[in-house]
Amino acid sequence: MNMRVVLLLVRAFFSGTKPIKDFFERISTSRSRVVSILASFLIVLVFIYLGAILGVNYYSYQTLGLLLGYPYLGLVFAALLGFAFQLFYSLASGTSLLYGAKDILLVGSLAVRHTELGASRLLIAYFLQAPLYWFVTFPSLIVGLWIEGFSLVYFLGGLLFLLIGPLFALSFSVVISMGLVRLTKGKNHKMAEELVSAISLVLLILMLTVSLTRNMTDNDSLLSFNYEAMLQVYAPIIEKILGLFPFFRMQAQVVTSLVSQLILLASGVILFIGLVLLVGNTYAANLSYVLSNQSRARTRKVKHTLRSASPQRALMKRELLIIRSESMFVFEIVGELGIPVLLLVLYSFMGILDELAEVASQLIETGVFLQLVYLLLLLFANLSMISSTSVSRQGKRFGLDKQYPLGAGTYVQAKLLFHLVLVFIPHTLYLTAALLLLSLPLAHILWMIPLSLLCIGMIACLQLAIDYHHPRLDWKVSQQAMKSNLNGLYGMLAAFVVLVLFALILLLPMLIGLSMVLSVLLLFGLTGLGFSLSYRFALSRARLLLSK
Repeated sequence: MNMRVVLLLVRAFFSGTKPIKDFFERISTSRSRVVSILASFLIVLVFIYLGAILGVNYYSYQTLGLLLGYPYLGLVFAALLGFAFQLFYSLASGTSLLYGAKDILLVGSLAVRHTELGASRLLIAYFLQAPLYWFVTFPSLIVGLWIEGFSLVYFLGGLLFLLIGPLFALSFSVVISMGLVRLTKGKNHKMAEELVSAISLVLLILMLTVSLTRNMTDNDSLLSFNYEAMLQVYAPIIEKILGLFPFFRMQAQVVTSLVSQLILLASGVILFIGLVLLVGNTYAANLSYVLSNQSRARTRKVKHTLRSASPQRALMKRELLIIRSESMFVFEIVGELGIPVLLLVLYSFMGILDELAEVASQLIETGVFLQLVYLLLLLFANLSMISSTSVSRQGKRFGLDKQYPLGAGTYVQAKLLFHLVLVFIPHTLYLTAALLLLSLPLAHILWMIPLSLLCIGMIACLQLAIDYHHPRLDWKVSQQAMKSNLNGLYGMLAAFVVLVLFALILLLPMLIGLSMVLSVLLLFGLTGLGFSLSYRFALSRARLLLSK
């Protein structure tokens, strides 16, 4: 294997995609300097906020570890959490990156060995996945440094912790992907990987948030935790985790022991060499399985396109096919739509439902509990990127929309109907289930459902207008169309502002003694007007873009 060829393939991939440079260019070329500065500030603020949440959690477990006699328990928890985050993230796109990427066929026509091609894909996967691992685990090193102080051993151990750590989750996900490809002969495995990884990752995020809020005390300090309760609840669990996963404990000890550093370094080198040999020796067979089934899938789709259908229905099917074509699209949308169910499962698993029932009984006395439940579910439904990245997800295929003999209204209507199918139907089910579970009057569903339809439709049109105004059509990897697309952030901000106004109009008249009927009637009028205006706004943006 020629390492120069491997590194050249890696450089060629990143020279073509340019994920970091492309992201900053996207911010700097926004409509105005004020928007660019605001977007940059919000992105930095979000990363600081998430890092602070992680850091506070690591501080609580680091201190708990000192009480239990396990120093650097925060680092153990970080290693385990980083492994889980990276594993579930990589499972969603592991097979596609290894065998299904568009550039593989181009590279395959060159004089490149399969071992070199496989090694280059592994390095590309490492560089794409390692930043997530670093983001999740780096706050734990800062917390450990703050508690124990700086030393050269700690510094070297921290570097190895960050550099070698991502290899283990990467190896696990690659072996799983290879096994699924072999077992299924490349058939029907992609969707299962995406759904399992999306649900698991969202559960991890929710569990982390719940863990933070559950252990904090009522004091004003952010670092004040109820360690007595944590000892009772978590001590047995920690003992089992340390017994089942001794490797993560050894990984955390690299900041204190030179021997652990040598063991970790040797383990990483041996693991990577073995992984390269495994992928290289099986690459040709696995690639042929995946490519043969891709060609069959394209043949089946051609047969289906011969059936007649209304333009809106055909365009809605196209939206679904675009989402299913990329792991990241499925990963993001499934996570957004399933948050209420995942929260319920998580709270039930962690035994928090009884505490929530007590809080609910107190809120019922305020007289606005019904409205708060409704607003919370409406918030879950609308904070998504389904419509705010809808045009961008089409990528270079958007040029076909200008060639079809269809008006802008047809495209907007199809995207709006698709959004309502994905968002409004689950919202209706969640709303009905919430009223039944909380023993609230089910008759309120008669005004909640049509009002939700208007609100969700209005926000969807606003988000469509944002994406039609300045879509990101030049993306090279799917993450750039959604995760790195500022239109998704702008769409969420627009939804949040609308929902704040919606809540004020619903609650304020009741808080000053007016009838709820008046609030609802006022909301129907204003939301109906807002839906009409936002639809026209989206239509005008679509006409302008399609005419260019």
